[in-house]
Amino acid sequence: QLGLSMVGLGVEAFLDDAITAIADRVIQQHGSSRSLTEFEVLCQAVRTKSPMELIDLANQGLAIVDIARQVVEMLERLRAPGAVSIRTDAHDHLDRLVGPGMLAKVGMERVDDLERWVNGIHYRLQQLAGRVERDLAGMREVAPVERRFAERLAEHPNGSEPDTLQELGFMIEELRVAVFAQELGVAQQVSAVRLLRQLE
Repeated sequence: QLGLSMVGLGVEAFLDDAITAIADRVIQQHGSSRSLTEFEVLCQAVRTKSPMELIDLANQGLAIVDIARQVVEMLERLRAPGAVSIRTDAHDHLDRLVGPGMLAKVGMERVDDLERWVNGIHYRLQQLAGRVERDLAGMREVAPVERRFAERLAEHPNGSEPDTLQELGFMIEELRVAVFAQELGVAQQVSAVRLLRQLE
């Protein structure tokens, strides 16, 4: 529970997130649109009929939360000269990835990616000693892409962005891994130039 509270999560909300992620996957597989009542019935069915899948997803979610806890502790200790902007960037990045609804947000098919993305922040901070200037250069590479993405998101308030834009958001996460933690590997080849072109 300590790890969950450190990243702004409660046990009940965390489990509801896992249930929602599984329920969303079932809906996608069946290609059906459901009313709120039908969705609540489906979530209850997930609790009773898919307990092992729920347990596996919850355990993976807890592993992600534990990595996030370690990142928070590393950020609290980060006092390297010139690292203030790095600390802010890493903190903001972690907040975007880990928090309420994090599993449903990425979907079942990308929970492994989410774990790698959070691991990427951990790796970045772990390797920071002697690489501050390199890290700052990486931030300058990523910043224009994220600014443009934020502008595009602002065109679609209340989470109404199209799937294509959401996919570009996932690609930006891969760009961050490529820039700050390339040793962890990426799911697809990305570049800042290509992403900016796609965000036009």
